[in-house]
Amino acid sequence: MTTHGEHFAVFQKQLPGAIAPPLRIYRGQPGLLAEQLAEALDNPELLAGNWELVHTLARPAANADDAASQLRADATLRCEPGNEIDAGAWQILPLPDFRFA
Repeated sequence: MTTHGEHFAVFQKQLPGAIAPPLRIYRGQPGLLAEQLAEALDNPELLAGNWELVHTLARPAANADDAASQLRADATLRCEPGNEIDAGAWQILPLPDFRFA
């Protein structure tokens, strides 16, 4: 699924024995795709100028339901997670109507 948006929650698939990074929220330039964020996360040079890390949650997300629960529990922001996008090593949730509380 190709999804346009400005804000996306990102988590990495958890591999046995590996330490996954925390759940993070990125804001991209208007019109960028979730798949482009995944490419940028794999190649940090693509992050600069196109994507901004706007929020980091305390722990990694085990799956999309866990990510959505973390987002809903964070009192500093408001959003309704969209459908999960599988993008290589990354799982991405579009966040329509994202805003800080």
